[in-house]
Amino acid sequence: MQFKNIKNKSDLTRFLTKERNSYTKFLLNKIHHQNKTLKNHKTQNHHIIPKHWGGPDEDWNIITLSVEDHAYAHKLLYENYKNYYDLCAAYMLQGQTLEGFDAIRKANQEKMKQLGVGFYDSEIQRELGKRPKKQRQCFSRNPYVKAALQRGFMLQDAKNNQVVIIEPSECSSLVDVIEKLMNQPHMKEERESWHQCKKKEKSYWITALTRTLTGHVCKKTGKCVFSFKGWRVLGIFIVEFDEWKFD
Repeated sequence: MQFKNIKNKSDLTRFLTKERNSYTKFLLNKIHHQNKTLKNHKTQNHHIIPKHWGGPDEDWNIITLSVEDHAYAHKLLYENYKNYYDLCAAYMLQGQTLEGFDAIRKANQEKMKQLGVGFYDSEIQRELGKRPKKQRQCFSRNPYVKAALQRGFMLQDAKNNQVVIIEPSECSSLVDVIEKLMNQPHMKEERESWHQCKKKEKSYWITALTRTLTGHVCKKTGKCVFSFKGWRVLGIFIVEFDEWKFD
């Protein structure tokens, strides 16, 4: 979506009219009939040019929509421009949390690919290139792990779909992350065994978590996966949440 030259409401209207797709037609209709369609509806503000695309907080870029229309607007944004943050917003606004988290994971993978970080980092790619048929070595001081701890990330337990959010800089080491996982109510049995673990056994958990965060080659499929022993990464917070709030 090209919006570099959009500086005011007139520019925006011209752009929406020229673009002519399901999203722009929907927005133009809402702009023209806004006061007639919001009675007895819970409303939210929506950035016509989304904030995650650099849309400004100017009055001309903000429209009031019902919650249903807000979700539908982000659904149309995704259908037309294929940005997973919009798909996430559409799901979240409809209360479909798990689907929203999955969209976040895909959005972060796309962002990582664009920025060349994480699995797509050139150093990691070179490492994999040197060992095409081997598991990637998992170093506790892997730069990707450091970045994940700084930015924060989400993990999901496949057994019960429980999601654990590690906030940016909340944990200074993987041991801290494991401690938080073990303190979850559904981890009672694992928590008891964790506290009884010796150093060698605890290093197994650390290695497992490192493999989950950095990815490893699955022996069955030969593909790089970001999961291990029932846990999988839903997403690393590549961008700040403020950059793609659902408005």
